[in-house]
Amino acid sequence: IIGLVVMMLAFASCGNQSSKKEVNKEELIEKTVDVVRISPDEFADKAASLVGKQIEITGTVDHTCKHGGKKMVIYGKNADKMVKLMAGESIDKFDSELEGQKVVARGVVNEFRVDEEYLQNWEKEVADHHGENDEEYKEDMEQIAHYRAKMKADSTDHISFYSIMCESYKPIEENK
Repeated sequence: IIGLVVMMLAFASCGNQSSKKEVNKEELIEKTVDVVRISPDEFADKAASLVGKQIEITGTVDHTCKHGGKKMVIYGKNADKMVKLMAGESIDKFDSELEGQKVVARGVVNEFRVDEEYLQNWEKEVADHHGENDEEYKEDMEQIAHYRAKMKADSTDHISFYSIMCESYKPIEENK
């Protein structure tokens, strides 16, 4: 009987240790996920090196998209340095009442590239859907020409636009 009790205690203690190891592994994974904290003021300069990485950014909400709430734009100390956040899968929509409030957001930096292939496809789409006298046709063609001129002036084959696929955000109560 004593041997049976000792074996049961040994099995029970092994079971407890393995569940403790699982918890420790989860904690370790959470601790090793590097979250880069960045301000909207420094985002443009560092975005290229942060593509695919998780960041935390704090800024004031300039506006949220009125058509579906899937986009939010924030700024830091310099209101000219805006950063676009896109609602990720865990966010139904950004609340328009956040405009003017400070928020902290977490997400992954994305890069959207405009290159010659993209411009050719855009040009074809514009031509297929608008007449040459249509104002939207003229505006789109001017934008396409602008992007080509910028790529040529910068001696590059693409223009990058960076945004954040937002996974979570919350308003910050500021001390008054």
